[in-house]
This record gives sequence, C-alpha cells and structure tokens, in this order.
Amino acid sequence: MTSSPSFDSLREPQHGQLIDSCLAEPHSETDPEPMGHCPLKFLTSRKIKRLRDLKVGLPGAANNRKKYLSAMFGWAVEAELVASNPARDVKKKQYASAGFYTWTEAEVARFEEHHAIGTKPRLALALFLYLGVRKSDVVRLSSKQIHDSTAADQPRTIRFVPKKTDYKRTRESVKPVLPALERILAASPCGEDAFLLNKDGPPFSSKGFANTMRRWVKEAGLPKQCSSHGLRKVGATRCAEAGATECQMMALSSSGGKGSQSNKYGGK
Repeated sequence: MTSSPSFDSLREPQHGQLIDSCLAEPHSETDPEPMGHCPLKFLTSRKIKRLRDLKVGLPGAANNRKKYLSAMFGWAVEAELVASNPARDVKKKQYASAGFYTWTEAEVARFEEHHAIGTKPRLALALFLYLGVRKSDVVRLSSKQIHDSTAADQPRTIRFVPKKTDYKRTRESVKPVLPALERILAASPCGEDAFLLNKDGPPFSSKGFANTMRRWVKEAGLPKQCSSHGLRKVGATRCAEAGATECQMMALSSSGGKGSQSNKYGGK
C-alpha cells in the first residue's frame, strides 16, 4: 500500500522509512510481535493511537506517523482493500512551534561578505531573497523559465509550477525578476538545466542542496539555525528596498495557487 498515489503525493522523502518503523514496532507492551504482522482487520484506531504515542516528547514525529498511515489507508479504502481508515479518527498532537528562525540583516550581510557576487552560494542567496521560493523550487529554476516582459517598464518574469503542490495543481507561479537579481544572475555561473548545479555537474536534489546550504552558512560563520526558509521574511524587506511595486510584492509572496496575485501579475 505504500506505493499508493495518495501516499506518494505527500512528497516526503522519508515516508517509506517512517512506515517501516511503524511496522517494526512491537504489537503491544506485552507482545513483541511486530505490528507489521497484524492482520489488517485487527489494525484499529487504538493501535494507530499507540503508534502515535510511542513518539514520546516528539509531537511532530507522532503526527507524521498519523499523517502517513492515514494517507496509506485512505488509498486502501478507495481501492476496496480495507473497509475503513483506522487513522482517520486519531487526533493530532497539539504543540506550540517557534517556526523557522528568521535571519537578521546583519546575518545576511555577513553571508554576502563571505560569499561574493559571482559565487554559487551568493546566487542561491539571491534566488531566495528576491523570489521567495522554497528549496524544492530553487534547485529546479533555470534561465529557460525566464520570460521577457511585454511592457518596457516592467521586469522580466520567471514562471514555474511549485513543487510542493504540483501533484494537485499545475498553475504557474509568476514572479518578477527584479534588477538586483538580474545583476547577480548576469555575474554568476549558471547551469543550462538549472541555475544551481552541484559539484558533479547535475542540478541539486532538494536534500543535497539543504546539506550544501548548511555548509555555506557554516563557512560564513553563521549559526546553524540560519536555514534557507528563514530568508523569506528578510527577503520581503530586500525586495521592497530594491524597488518592487505592491503588485510585485504580492507576486513574490505568493505560491501561485488558485486566485493568487502571482497570476494576476502577468500570469497566464
């Protein structure tokens, strides 16, 4: 069942390992038999709740167990392999999260000082700052997605379908390529299939880029909590300072969904 389209659509690279870890858990506190040996008709909501609660002190991991098991059984119900989804009525763990750490302007400046214009790390930083993209998209962006503007006083645009939602929506996200980004693109080594290529030549994988970004952050002497996602807020400030209009700012902050401002701004 772990090959179901619904399950695969969750887009997490570790989902197979997570399911395997659930199947390897003991059936109960008194029965060491692996949960994977339990017949489906006996796999109740109570057992799913137990699998969730085994992640003591890790509410995010606990909720992921419920999430992936529910997706798997949701597909199985539709395929008429089981009568019901035992994970459906299991509640998520409630917990407070501080969210992603937001870079300070001083930290951005320190990264820029260490990684000069013309280097791959500086190009990556600019793509995050001036496009507001996720790392799953930054590794797929290329010059092939840049389009000239129909108006002389408007910047070029870059158009792509966000990776996070492409399994359910193919509408393009359309973002302006601001002059600050244009200057860095012109001075940077860009690949043909992607702006950012790894040391072996092909585009980065999302996981591979995340590891490299952490190394670039460390090389700049910045704290490890400075992740690419934490650049989105400071990026909005940079874009405003770079002369982005209100509509352009809306486009930059949008993911390109239904009714998004990115489509209002020059989209199809």
